[in-house]
Amino acid sequence: MSLVLSELFSGLADLREFVPAVDATARFDELNSSATSAKKQICNIITTAIYATIVAETGDTEQKTALRSALANATMEKQVVFDAIRNRKANVDVYKHEQEAQKRGYAENYYNAMDTLLELLESNEVWKETSFYTLKSGLQIKTAAEFNSLYPIDSSYLFYFRCIPIIDKILDESLSGYFQTANDKSREDLIKMLRRILAELTVASAIEQFDPMELPLNLRNLTSDSTAQRSVDADQSRLMTLAGKLKMQALESIKTVDTLLNSTEETSLDTGESFDYPNDQILLLP
Repeated sequence: MSLVLSELFSGLADLREFVPAVDATARFDELNSSATSAKKQICNIITTAIYATIVAETGDTEQKTALRSALANATMEKQVVFDAIRNRKANVDVYKHEQEAQKRGYAENYYNAMDTLLELLESNEVWKETSFYTLKSGLQIKTAAEFNSLYPIDSSYLFYFRCIPIIDKILDESLSGYFQTANDKSREDLIKMLRRILAELTVASAIEQFDPMELPLNLRNLTSDSTAQRSVDADQSRLMTLAGKLKMQALESIKTVDTLLNSTEETSLDTGESFDYPNDQILLLP
């Protein structure tokens, strides 16, 4: 049976360079099921072809090192639950807060590695031909750096690329007409406002759809690491409150854009406070 990890690691000792907490009693082949799931998770983003290309690279290139770190940490994140079951059977106490902290640590390392890998792939010509990359060329937010300037996402390439379908959907369903009108009228100020609205709606949708551990660090910080007080329901509630707030802000901003797009230099806004009529007599007292 072909082992996924063996494509990038020679054994447990090699794997420990990226995930030091690997149990010394674990067997390399026992990690294969988790590694298979981790590989699929990565290939869904960078494609199977690019994964294979990086694996085939000779030496420890930057891309290969980033991929090894991503695969190792994603594998161990998925393996945590199986290790906990094995420890219970061996009458070893397993504390939930320690298990969750371990998963969060692996997830953090995975996202950092994927951010590095995706940044390195920006100069890869094969990557530029993938569906993800070509789709972003038609979006109003084309890079992670541009997204970060509109709404802070810790410059996460991974989060941006996972949000590409969401950005495309929001544009199709609600904002493309506004962008077209703003472009036709050469309103750069409104285009910038619309991009900020798009970023806020995207983050709100990501919060609703993604696991909290899949969000950028600044959003994950809304969840508590307190071993005694941590509550998944409370964490989710804080995130959903933020999502609702972002949607409300975006809606109010859209109303402002709507008003500005429909107004012209010759049009004055009726505030409802003027009660003068053209035929009113105006008397000037000495």
